[in-house]
Amino acid sequence: MRSAYIYELCTASIEYQVFTFFIFYFLSVPTVSSYFRYSLGMDPNKTPALRPPPGVEPNFINPHTLQPGRIAVSSTSLAICTIFVVARTYTRIQLNTFNIDDYVYLLSLVIFIVYTGLLIHVGKYGDGKHQWDVTIAELTKSLELQNILEILYCLVMFPIKYVVLRQIEIIFFDHRRNTVTYKAIWTLIWTNFLFTFSVILSFICTCIPRKKIWQPNVEGHCIDSKSLFLSACAINMVFDYLILVIPLAAVSTLHLSRGKKIRAAAVFIVGILSCASGTVRLYYTVKLFQTEDRTWAFTPVGEWSSVEFTTLFIVACFPYLPRLYQLLRKRDKQTQTDSSRTRTTHPSRSASFGVQTVTGWNELGDNVRNNDTILLNELSDSERSNELIIMSNT
Repeated sequence: MRSAYIYELCTASIEYQVFTFFIFYFLSVPTVSSYFRYSLGMDPNKTPALRPPPGVEPNFINPHTLQPGRIAVSSTSLAICTIFVVARTYTRIQLNTFNIDDYVYLLSLVIFIVYTGLLIHVGKYGDGKHQWDVTIAELTKSLELQNILEILYCLVMFPIKYVVLRQIEIIFFDHRRNTVTYKAIWTLIWTNFLFTFSVILSFICTCIPRKKIWQPNVEGHCIDSKSLFLSACAINMVFDYLILVIPLAAVSTLHLSRGKKIRAAAVFIVGILSCASGTVRLYYTVKLFQTEDRTWAFTPVGEWSSVEFTTLFIVACFPYLPRLYQLLRKRDKQTQTDSSRTRTTHPSRSASFGVQTVTGWNELGDNVRNNDTILLNELSDSERSNELIIMSNT
């Protein structure tokens, strides 16, 4: 049956008949032959990329679209991520602990901005619409942009997971590098790196030449993109759960009261949201390959990708929020005191961090050894405990 179709296509003179055949046959659409005959000789700019259901007419003018929802989710996710990145960066700078991990954190945000912009832009070429409301020409461009999105997804995912894993290492194992868990963290970092590198390479080389990804009539070879996409999503979800388990297991081994263990674990329990979003994304990815209406089904995959990124950015910043609150509160009090002192007596000394003022406020590093660690009491009701280090300068 397949050879008969191929022979028929080879004898055809219309370029887009090859494209139509590839799209619907490669995606295992059961109406390949009927749709092939249906689209024969039609203009690709006026031909729907999927045969519409009975009684439905293609609408290229003002079709129903999920694009507004995508814009809302993507914009909200980007705004939240930006806020948390700024919060962590500001805190790390004030604590004089800004290092290479923070540059990686900022880099991941920059790539995420590009990813979000492209995710919204691809809606212009049919994503979020029913595929019978999308022309073959639009689908061609959409396939090209989707491949770029898959590459950008990987370029965001590894850096942010690296930052989260490094944060877990610093908090729990910076002074216990001979432990199995410490070695497991670095094994996970390198495994994640190699996995991400291989997936990026696979997405880049899905077809040789690359042009064949969005122009299937070009001579060349392609790998099974369905298996690649599903396996990448599944393995990525497994990494999410491992990143969640490691800090929880580390907390359970500490010699702390149950209440303090719960408070320490709560710092990372927000990682459950990342696991949940990764699981939902995998669910919609599976559904994507079970339907003919791919442009419609791809929308929730992109939206849940944005949610997954958001949760990881929050996880990387969450342990710093209590300390950020203390910094802002002390800075506000210091400003008020300086202002009052200026009106009544004489100008106070600089209220910048690390300089004593007439209020007797200690330096930012009060209760912090060499300004490079923050104890658990900074993260929970100002209770002092020297048993657990929550942050540390690498």
